[in-house]
Amino acid sequence: MSDDDNPADQADDPATTEPSETAADGGAVASEAPQSRFWGVVPSGWELVEGSEVYDVNPSYTPDEEEVTYIEMDALDTELPFPRYSKKRKAADYSGKLFREGDTLFARITPCTENGKAAFVDEMETDVGIGSTEYAVLSPDRERIFPLYLYYVTKSHPVRNYAISRMRGSTGRQRVPFDVFRKELEISLPPMAEQRRTASILYNLDKGISNVEEEIEKIRRIKRGTSQRLFSEGTRDHSSFISENWKNRSEELPEEWYVVPSDEVMTVTRGAHPRPKSDTTLWGGEIPMIKIGDRGERPVITSTQDTVTEKGSKKSKLVDEGTVIVSNAGTTGVPRIVGMTACIHDHWLILKDYQDQLDTRFLYHYLDWNTDYVQTLASGSTVADLNTTDFGSFEIAVPSLDEQKEIAKILDDFDSLVFKHQETRSKLAKIKRGLLQDLMTGSVRARDESIEVLYEVAQHG
Repeated sequence: MSDDDNPADQADDPATTEPSETAADGGAVASEAPQSRFWGVVPSGWELVEGSEVYDVNPSYTPDEEEVTYIEMDALDTELPFPRYSKKRKAADYSGKLFREGDTLFARITPCTENGKAAFVDEMETDVGIGSTEYAVLSPDRERIFPLYLYYVTKSHPVRNYAISRMRGSTGRQRVPFDVFRKELEISLPPMAEQRRTASILYNLDKGISNVEEEIEKIRRIKRGTSQRLFSEGTRDHSSFISENWKNRSEELPEEWYVVPSDEVMTVTRGAHPRPKSDTTLWGGEIPMIKIGDRGERPVITSTQDTVTEKGSKKSKLVDEGTVIVSNAGTTGVPRIVGMTACIHDHWLILKDYQDQLDTRFLYHYLDWNTDYVQTLASGSTVADLNTTDFGSFEIAVPSLDEQKEIAKILDDFDSLVFKHQETRSKLAKIKRGLLQDLMTGSVRARDESIEVLYEVAQHG
């Protein structure tokens, strides 16, 4: 391996002193602790081992069953250890990587590696599972390394950063070579009891994150059900319903509402961005440029990755705060509200001049509820594109402005609950990432025997 393959040098910690070693004058003699190019100084009581000493890479398993558990790449999470779901597949029909319970799946292809996709294989219905050829399967030697501890090693900054630095191949299809795990990775390994406690600490945080995510999904499910009721019945006691002018729809609507195509209650234009991106007279100014990557999870976009100059803004579409935009690239039909004066990239449609008939927050929630339907309006067989004509045909059921605001307020409250939980999740994830680094390097130790090893963790030993 060339010097270029090595991770950046880490600062040395002070040399340790063993009390048993004394100089001729009776003073202590400093003895050098082992050094790792990944982990720095190896803590006392730990051993530095080559990764291949404590795990196998892509082991050769023989499935006994005709159909085996199948875990696809989309099932791997970027934060949590366990795959979100699994299916079954005939092993003879698929040439993927094989694995068993207790193995770690490391996604080795861009952008999955950079995003941190990995999984710990929990309980399976079959003895052997199969998955993507883009997995590096690490099967632990359970006498040397605790299975769940190995998973957390692969999630650590030194391992992930090194794997990313060693990716090879053409742009967009780069992969981590298997030799990174077979020949290059070394592990600073604590005693087994400490490994188990370390894994339990980190798993407990993951469990907390998972619980928050489940609560977020629960709130979203309730919001979807509430949206269905509000957008078909409203908030008031409407005596009768109509459905005659509701194209391709089966829902009935309050008699006081009216249905109208979008292009009759607003103007719909496409965003634009100045070219070329390298022109510093156009890019790098003080005016935000909202691109598709700025979408985020929240309804209101308040920050951007790119900015343009005054000159650049004249080659784009500058909009005011409070404007509703809808994605027309990637996942089409996703609405957002612009949270500041900004230019809009051409991967967005801009909705304007609707305020006399539509409340902004109502329009946002109405489009958010109808995202799947709006996607069906997009053109193109290979790459979907939602153009202004496509979107202009989208029908909106319009209540009075007062009732619109009542509907929006109810749905805003659901969003507020989601945001609070998302903040909690972010805090837990930040704590976990910092503690993961400290525990893996030994700057924080799990030596206290009072640390409980959770049952869910112990069963993987």
